[in-house]
Amino acid sequence: MKTKKTLFILAGVIILFLSEATGQVNQRDEQGRRQGAWQGTFPDGSIRYRGQFVDDQPVGTFIYFNNDGRVRAELVHQSGIDTVYAVFFHRNRSRSATGQFLNRQRVGKWTLYSELGVKLSETNYRNDLPHGTSTMFFNSGVPAETVQYSEGKKHGEWKQYFENGQVRLEAYYQNGLLSGAFKVFYESGNPLLTAQYLENLPHLVWKYYTDNGDLIRERHYEKGRLEKETVYIEQEIDPAIPLQPGSDPILEMIRSF
Repeated sequence: MKTKKTLFILAGVIILFLSEATGQVNQRDEQGRRQGAWQGTFPDGSIRYRGQFVDDQPVGTFIYFNNDGRVRAELVHQSGIDTVYAVFFHRNRSRSATGQFLNRQRVGKWTLYSELGVKLSETNYRNDLPHGTSTMFFNSGVPAETVQYSEGKKHGEWKQYFENGQVRLEAYYQNGLLSGAFKVFYESGNPLLTAQYLENLPHLVWKYYTDNGDLIRERHYEKGRLEKETVYIEQEIDPAIPLQPGSDPILEMIRSF
């Protein structure tokens, strides 16, 4: 097996050397297989990607461009390894996302970055769908939000945090729908809201509190329909309640190869 891999790599080196020496691109052998330097183009003729093939298999680094000539991504193919390591770039050439593809689908952990190099999120994928934990971060690197996914659907615990690490929100999803206990907290750790959801609809008793623990109001819901409201403390502005976690944080651009 090692001998075959060695021969494959040696053949690749020879083919790449010959194609670079002759300046030939997009060549096929007698069996119709792509060999050597290869490039694809946009409809206007500008280069979309550049890379190398050996016996119709991509080898080494493929560079992808936007139609204005800027480098969009680099994909690294390694002999004997099915997964392809990918790096995507912002306009300023700093990385925007890193992760792996398997059969052109996202797998494993993908990380998203800002143009300043700050880590924004980490999301686990399976078969190109979020699966497992997705984490959003503050600029300081402290987690701002975590949500669980199963085969692309939110399923499991959803939490938001203050930057000091205190829990801001705690809720649960079942097959993409908010279900069960829904709690929101002040930065002090005291409850702001205790509530229930049923298949994405407010359900049963919702209680709002001041930071001192005084009950502001109660609302009674029946599958989204407000049945009764009792106000104990008048307030002009209701506290902001986050109702949805961040969406799939890895940009759609990484799927269009």
